[in-house]
Amino acid sequence: MLANDPIYQLRGHRVAPMQFSEIESKALGFCRRFGLTPGAEKRMGLLFDKLADEATITIDPICPDDWNYSTEAICAPQSRTIHVPEATYQKATRGDPRALEIMFHELGHVLLGHQPVHHHEGLSPPHQSEDAEWQADLFAMVVLKYMQVRIGWQLSLPFQGTKA
Repeated sequence: MLANDPIYQLRGHRVAPMQFSEIESKALGFCRRFGLTPGAEKRMGLLFDKLADEATITIDPICPDDWNYSTEAICAPQSRTIHVPEATYQKATRGDPRALEIMFHELGHVLLGHQPVHHHEGLSPPHQSEDAEWQADLFAMVVLKYMQVRIGWQLSLPFQGTKA
């Protein structure tokens, strides 16, 4: 790092670094395991049930009166639990692209095994590949692209072995 280079600002917890190819591999493996092909967005309720049964991931829809958070969802990777407003959960079960983006982002935290790394003196400055939010965003983008779900900020992600 050069003296004038800006230090990367983490958006979330600092976690073990993970490169795009590793996140992509995990996301595509998730898609294959759970049959997330184009059109699967209409069967998300089944996916959420399957996650509980086969992957011990709990999705906990919270009623609006009890949702007192400024975030769109909350994930506890250690307990493999995702807390989400009931309205977002219902929209996701109907295939709403923005709600799916939120759900797959939170699933990314769980499936990428996010555990915060403690900041110690002498630790090198943070890098984007260590940002839990960056990693979860990429996970969600890869899953949504694989499912061919269009979202407002659609990016071009070149998958290995495919043409962009």
